[in-house]
Amino acid sequence: MMRQRLMVRAAERYQKIDNHKIRTYVRHADNKKKSNAVPLLVCNGLGMSIETIVPFTELLANRTIIHFDAPAVGKSSLPSIPLSLPAYADITIKVIEALGYDKVDLLGISWGGILAQEVTRKYPDKINKLILAVTSAGYGVTIPGPLHVMMELTFPMRYFNRFYREFISAHLYGGTVHDRPRLANEHDRRNIDPSMYGYYSQLMASRSWASTPWLHTVKHQTLIIAGRDDPIIPSVNQKILASLLPNATLEIINCGHLLMVTKAAEVSELVKEFLRKTSAVKAKAV
Repeated sequence: MMRQRLMVRAAERYQKIDNHKIRTYVRHADNKKKSNAVPLLVCNGLGMSIETIVPFTELLANRTIIHFDAPAVGKSSLPSIPLSLPAYADITIKVIEALGYDKVDLLGISWGGILAQEVTRKYPDKINKLILAVTSAGYGVTIPGPLHVMMELTFPMRYFNRFYREFISAHLYGGTVHDRPRLANEHDRRNIDPSMYGYYSQLMASRSWASTPWLHTVKHQTLIIAGRDDPIIPSVNQKILASLLPNATLEIINCGHLLMVTKAAEVSELVKEFLRKTSAVKAKAV
């Protein structure tokens, strides 16, 4: 855990995007022959800083990975007013451009999957392939999990009380975490705890948003990854996404919401195989 934190800290950079200071971390491909491949941009989950997803993206060593902390997350600055989801999408694309790329593959996880859909809607020419993991067509139309899980998401005490986090993790994340709660604890401990303002800014941006009216217009090749035992965003939501997206493939993993942690090797192989089929497109600097 400490090694990964130090690695991110050593390579992190800050981009001035409009009035925001956005922290970025780019991990370049191990194989120089892959240096011209389209990079993979990661949109992380609600309140999740870069550090939480780096253990997973390290498994994608053959590809350049772009990480960033969304406004109000991790070490990025707090917006003076809460942002809408389209505003988050605008900032995401400006991050890509500031780093010198004009096209990316896009991986969205949980809340980040909602952001990834909006980015693809607004900027279809900037996106090559789309990967949506444990996400939905918007919280306004999400088929919810158990009431106590929804309450946990609304009142994020888990970020601020370690003992409470350890108590609730198995019920919140589901799947393998029931038997191995240590995995969830290590994941959450990597995170830079969000502020309440930042957390609710993200939550409110997604509460008034839904992609169901226009998903049928998204023509990108899409990989959808679901957790069979996901209490936060049950797999029926990913089945809905797959039914609405014209070029989608659905993979259901026997796991819960933290499948990028508990099934990292299996999920990373799915992602690599999906991206490997991408036609040879070069990532041109702008």
